[in-house]
Amino acid sequence: EPFLGRDMGHIRDYSETTASAIDAEIRRLMDTAYKNAENILVTHMDKLHEVAKFLFDHEKMSGEEFEAVMTNTSVGIGIDPVDTNIDGTSADPSVGI
Repeated sequence: EPFLGRDMGHIRDYSETTASAIDAEIRRLMDTAYKNAENILVTHMDKLHEVAKFLFDHEKMSGEEFEAVMTNTSVGIGIDPVDTNIDGTSADPSVGI
């Protein structure tokens, strides 16, 4: 027997005007969420790169390791914060001067 819930998504007991209002609100919510996510990533790009480098080197990351990277408290768990950029170059601006 087919899944009975599949028809629930096709029944619309509201007007086209209401449907347009719903669509507009969903679009607004999605746009806002996208902008917030993008802002978080741009603001914390250095952390994103640290996490990516760690994952590239180790393939997995525990919650403790993730928290250590995010809070710059990686002493004692084998993470050297901001030692290198994702491309392997030194993250220390004084190196190579």
